[in-house]
Amino acid sequence: MKPTPFLDVAIFCCVLLGACSSESGLDETVTESSSNPKDQALLKAIRKGNFPGMEEALRAGANPNTYYTYINQSDAETGRRRSALELAALMGNVEAVRVLIQGGAKLSGWEAQGALWAAARAGHADVLGVLFDGGADARTEQAQTALAAAASNGQAEAVRALLAHGVPADTREAQNALNQAVIGHHTEVVQALLVAGTVVTDKQGYYAREEARQRGFSDLVEMLKNAGAPELPPEEPAPHP
Repeated sequence: MKPTPFLDVAIFCCVLLGACSSESGLDETVTESSSNPKDQALLKAIRKGNFPGMEEALRAGANPNTYYTYINQSDAETGRRRSALELAALMGNVEAVRVLIQGGAKLSGWEAQGALWAAARAGHADVLGVLFDGGADARTEQAQTALAAAASNGQAEAVRALLAHGVPADTREAQNALNQAVIGHHTEVVQALLVAGTVVTDKQGYYAREEARQRGFSDLVEMLKNAGAPELPPEEPAPHP
């Protein structure tokens, strides 16, 4: 049977970029990438952890913000673009992240969001440090998204790294991150957020405490109680006459 064009592209890119799990450690298949051979060489070098190869590709004119699109049936994000910086962050490759930043990789917009999110979700606290030290802004929506990703996955070290680099703990987004940590029974993450100042004395704190109670997480109930989370929902303020 003749292969479909889609499979032809997937197989070609998998071989060319080293995107199979046996070589990269990522269980995914590349379906689209830059057609520039220099960009392809850069992506392949990142996957192999080949820093001289990365530097050579960048010197030759590879785009540090190149991307690829991937398929991974176990990943809800499958089918979206992943930047070179996100790939390096996802793999926890600190040196590759440094090389890309030095080569001009963007630390704003969707490139920054992808890299921060990938490092946070995978628990690569050291990569997060490099991204922030390189210029990523800790007070952006992208950083808040990374905090939620780390919290929901129980990545306590990543949560502490995000907070230490200035991601605000006193926002509604941080409260949502705490609630995700409660749902997952990620005690260390809850503790880290509380120590950093995530507010639990309002209705959101009641919801978090009630979530813990309903799930039978007595340790979290006690932790939230001690932090001031109300046992009963606070009364809504009276409307102005």
